[in-house]
Amino acid sequence: MPNLALSHEDVAVLVDYLAKQDAAPTPSAAPAAPSASTPAAAAAAPIVEPYLRIQEALSADTLTGIKDAARTIVSEAAKLGSSAAPIQTAAGEFQQSGDLKSARAAFGRLGDAIITYARTSNVSIGSGVKVAYCPMARKYWLQRATTIQNPYYGKAMLECGRINTGLPDLSK
Repeated sequence: MPNLALSHEDVAVLVDYLAKQDAAPTPSAAPAAPSASTPAAAAAAPIVEPYLRIQEALSADTLTGIKDAARTIVSEAAKLGSSAAPIQTAAGEFQQSGDLKSARAAFGRLGDAIITYARTSNVSIGSGVKVAYCPMARKYWLQRATTIQNPYYGKAMLECGRINTGLPDLSK
């Protein structure tokens, strides 16, 4: 197969497209049985969705629901196997966080683990999910909103940051 020099994002889009095409029924075909393999975006969704709830809470300066969301992430990461162990460990840190400062520190490690997992596993973070960056905290995070909602500074500096193009390489 020739090297098409596709970026990780292009590959994820292409894989998602092909998965949707395979799942789409043809006029003469009977509905397909559920597949054992999961499209890339669906594989990350059980982790990304509760992560986004944590991001929204921290950007609003609240801890409401973050421990429940973190427990869900721990459980879902366990299902992904050893490659998601850093996600599981980082999400587990929320059980010890009792204030915004410690929750935000745990959130940074969790975001890094999810971004690294998605990048190295070539897994999509999901449709409409954006990567944002705070130059003051020097941290990335995922969010749905098109305007910055900074979880590291919350309401004090809600719009501090920028949307990043693609998943950053955090190993550098």
